[in-house]
Amino acid sequence: MLESKLVVHPASELVFNDENAKAPKNRTSTLALSNPLDEPIHFKIKTTNPKRYSVRPNAGVVLPQSTVEVIVSLLAQTEPIEEKVKDMFEVHSLVGDAGDDTMWENKELVARNRLTVSLIAVQQEQAVSAATAPKPRMEGTDGAKPTQLGDAALQAIAEALQLNTLLALVYPDNQEAPLHIEIGKAAAYAAALAAIEIQQLRAELAAKEQELQRLCPELAAKEQELQRLCPDLAANEQELQRLCPDLAAKDGQIDKSECNQPAGTSARFDDAFRQLVLATLAAGTSNGATESLLGEGAFGRMKGATGPRVDSVQRWQREGRQRAATVASELLSLSKVSHPNIIATMSYVESGDEWCFVNACMPKNGSVRDRLDRKTSTPPLTWFQRHRIAADVARGMHHIQTAFPDRALIHLDLTTDHVLLDEHFTARVSDSGLIRAAHKTFEGSYVCTQDTQGALAYLCPELLIEGRMTIKTDVYAFGMILLELLTAAKAGPSLKTSTRKAVKNNTVFEMLDSTLEPTEAERQSGSELATLALACLEEAADDRPSFESILATLDP
Repeated sequence: MLESKLVVHPASELVFNDENAKAPKNRTSTLALSNPLDEPIHFKIKTTNPKRYSVRPNAGVVLPQSTVEVIVSLLAQTEPIEEKVKDMFEVHSLVGDAGDDTMWENKELVARNRLTVSLIAVQQEQAVSAATAPKPRMEGTDGAKPTQLGDAALQAIAEALQLNTLLALVYPDNQEAPLHIEIGKAAAYAAALAAIEIQQLRAELAAKEQELQRLCPELAAKEQELQRLCPDLAANEQELQRLCPDLAAKDGQIDKSECNQPAGTSARFDDAFRQLVLATLAAGTSNGATESLLGEGAFGRMKGATGPRVDSVQRWQREGRQRAATVASELLSLSKVSHPNIIATMSYVESGDEWCFVNACMPKNGSVRDRLDRKTSTPPLTWFQRHRIAADVARGMHHIQTAFPDRALIHLDLTTDHVLLDEHFTARVSDSGLIRAAHKTFEGSYVCTQDTQGALAYLCPELLIEGRMTIKTDVYAFGMILLELLTAAKAGPSLKTSTRKAVKNNTVFEMLDSTLEPTEAERQSGSELATLALACLEEAADDRPSFESILATLDP
């Protein structure tokens, strides 16, 4: 026999009450058909004594994951029913599409559940209903799989089933009886949902209580740690408050000392630099021999030196209109400017009217001008190296101009002779003739000076004519350096003029250094760099780009 997929309750016996041997009323029993599958199950109910019973409904379909209740009524009898009833019921079920009636005749497709009939007294029936009540599975409100009910829900359903039976006995012939039965079913469903919710709340409450018990020791430990740290924090705060007045007083003393510095005297920078003995420096430079000369800047000559981490010494002399305050301001600025693209100054020597600065780690590949002139038959700079040098110089100059939040520093002598290359061809700016605040007066956004230093080819019009410097003064010199990198030609007005014509006629590639063999992309880049150089060489300072925007163009 095919195993039935339909769950029938009661599974094997229908029970009817028997008040007396000659019962004048209909008696009912409920048959629950449950479908645990995900597809419908069709059913038919048959009995061996159809004249004695009424089955509603006697055929139908049970939808997936749902239950159908069938009311089986034992009709009123004029004669007493035998004590042992031999009547039988069969529930036939067919999974899936029932099709036509011929499928019900196929024994391989139709499953059968057989039930017997028993008569018991009313009191016994109530006890059996409560003890053998089905354990239904209710659909969750979110469409989840049915949930097995607890004891409280089962008790509520059992009481509802008893109510159904009593209502059927009170209204045996009333057509409204099915309505009362539906009310009982609704009450049972509501009671079951309430029992489930209560059980879930109790489980959640128990879980939260366990979590709270687990966290309590951790919270207590952290509270103890906080209490332990509070005295230390309070002590540190008191110490800080105690030191603040001292720091403010010392800061005021420093400001007062700087303001009272007599004109023409040199400040001491022992906190920033180490002062050397002149004899030590003379020994390192062969007593300043001419053959050790490396170059000559706006303020003095630079000579090679020997010693650990020392490569050059720059000698500054008070000549012409140079004053001690100029050198003092220069040294103060150098002591606070440090960057990978700027030559660092390590120490100094002061002797009368002369100053010598000791520079650290002088690059090994000489100046950019030396490499463009190919001194000592050095190989020419590649296009990549030239582009990188331009970006390095812009990066270093941007740092110089932004090193101090309250003022901008100006190099004043930015040339290809003062851009040096290390062993990796990284460019580093040297000979920083920065602003000397001791004798310069700020007027708006520019600085006035009576001392015009630097090579003429690199000086902007406002500096040459008016003695006026702005943060765009060094941008003009940088534009000339760009043209030198492109063409290897010497800086000068003619180079600027010829480049302007080449850009206008789109013939910049004809001006490029003859040692270069540029690709098409490099030719395009050369035209762009030439246009950038001309923007830096604009006559009006306000029309020139800043080093920040130049750096964004060269090193995006």
